[in-house]
Amino acid sequence: MLYVMWPAMLAIVSERLSRGGADKLATLAPEAMQEAIRYALVESFQAVAFIPLLLPVFGCIWLFNHNRGGHQAQVIGERGAPVAAKQL
Repeated sequence: MLYVMWPAMLAIVSERLSRGGADKLATLAPEAMQEAIRYALVESFQAVAFIPLLLPVFGCIWLFNHNRGGHQAQVIGERGAPVAAKQL
């Protein structure tokens, strides 16, 4: 979960403490760190909250494609023709 919150926490600290960046984040007081973590959690969740809404869309696309026969392999070139080796 830290990999999701860390960029948001760095952004918050860089906005509030314009000089120092990660060094300032490391030296934050525990209360300020908790505030940054809480804000990062909310922002991170809001950024990805719409993703479950897309699952039915992709499910319908998959179902439509599956009912039509699914993915079919396509042959490029003539059948039985030798494949030329790539020259470097």
